Amino acid sequence: MFTSVLVIQARTKVSKKSPFHDGKGHKEKMQEANSSRQKYIDKMTVNRPLNRPYLIESPGVIFSDYLPIRRYYFFTPRGIKERWNAFKNGFWTIYSLVYIRRHIKPFKLTDFGPSAQEIYIAANEALARKSKKDLQEVVTNSVYRALSNEFFPPNKNLHWRFVSAVTRPQVVHVRVGQVQTKDNLFAQITVKIHSKQVMAVKDRYGRHISGSDKLPKQVIDYVVFERPLTSTKYGTWKVCGKLHAFPAEVDTGKHLVKNVPAV
Repeated sequence: MFTSVLVIQARTKVSKKSPFHDGKGHKEKMQEANSSRQKYIDKMTVNRPLNRPYLIESPGVIFSDYLPIRRYYFFTPRGIKERWNAFKNGFWTIYSLVYIRRHIKPFKLTDFGPSAQEIYIAANEALARKSKKDLQEVVTNSVYRALSNEFFPPNKNLHWRFVSAVTRPQVVHVRVGQVQTKDNLFAQITVKIHSKQVMAVKDRYGRHISGSDKLPKQVIDYVVFERPLTSTKYGTWKVCGKLHAFPAEVDTGKHLVKNVPAV
């Protein structure tokens, strides 16, 4: 009867006199490697002051909503509240205009309405042509991303044409706000644009999705324009949003849309 015997060779201990013995264990070697690696990382990541300034192009929000006056009867709670809000908005509008005139010279409120309407027309025409370069020059980055995602796909084409102005563009709301620091100021002006325009949305085959490309329609838009006050040398007025109007039976104080990125 045969029995199998398993022979396991024991690992011999390396002598200290051997040339292959370095006198250090595995743990000590790993600690030295980590320390040398950390020294290299510390050498590459030297604490240097950030001398390059950063520029915030737009705050990305509308500072204050504009609520059109509904002309409720004065001796009612709703009428009294409406007049009080109109008084406060008028006070803050005058206060904000002082800041704008201090940083932007010359600035005339009577001339801003027509120039704002030209920016509004240029934005819609660039959107109809699908010109990214022209659209970026007249709208902020947040509005550009929203409009390009909605109207730049190849399966949707916008046809837009400005016919005439029904009334003169009117400045109805002005606000100045700060972003991160007190010196970084932005001005936002809401302009009421009442115009006749032709607008239609078609698919890639020319079929109508909405609107009409022949029948002019009267449209009232409350467009918000924005400009940085600190960098007046390179700052320009751009469209940063639009406030949507609601029917008469809807309470605008509760349902007014804020920061709608549509032109």
